[in-house]
Amino acid sequence: MKITLLVGLLLVCSVLMLLLGGCKGRTRGMNGQTFVADARPALAISPAASLTLWADGWCDVAPASQSTEKASAKLWFALYDSEATAPQQGRLVVLMGEGQGKWLWNAQPQPLGKELHSSTTEIKNQAWHRSTLLLAPEQDPWAQAWGTTWAEGALVKRSSLLFMNRQTLLVVEYREPLPRQSLPVADDAPYLAAFDARAERMFSLARADQGASIPTVTRKLEPAPKQLSRALLARWVGGMHIQGAMPSN
Repeated sequence: MKITLLVGLLLVCSVLMLLLGGCKGRTRGMNGQTFVADARPALAISPAASLTLWADGWCDVAPASQSTEKASAKLWFALYDSEATAPQQGRLVVLMGEGQGKWLWNAQPQPLGKELHSSTTEIKNQAWHRSTLLLAPEQDPWAQAWGTTWAEGALVKRSSLLFMNRQTLLVVEYREPLPRQSLPVADDAPYLAAFDARAERMFSLARADQGASIPTVTRKLEPAPKQLSRALLARWVGGMHIQGAMPSN
């Protein structure tokens, strides 16, 4: 009788531990200047030394989809600005988006703006999508996030990576103000090459699945201000589809 009771208690304890473990939430937040996700996926993104944290937050959006149902995603983000002494003015956007329920991100990104060139790089069976874009202020949900708007628009290097069978999207964008010059930026190959090289140096990504040690979240994010357009942000972040459905893109 005692043995049966003991076995029963052990089984109940095991079930409770599994339930508690399964309910443990994923945390996205900050550790100093570093954006941290503690699980699914566990990673950390740190800005270059010339950039400092400007703002951060989270919000819910309804990205575009081909379904009659309303898509749903939760976004966490951190914004960085160049220091006054930096040789080149630049800004960095780090964003993680998580599809809610049955919603997944489309495999092929369709960023806003005029795409100058794009590439896909395979890293450990995961595809980094990189695009160089011209983004007008009216297309940019972050245009006014730093308090001053670049009237001519931004030259953007966008990198995106999908995790967790497309449930989680990571976007990192480095941007600089469009220069005023006689030769259009789109036709200035040396300028674009130099910009791409700068963009590659503006952040570092550490991933637990590649052996990196991920810092803990020391500060959770607060809700984003109402001034941040959720509608424009939903278009900027990319499209979604229902799990099991096949999007046309």
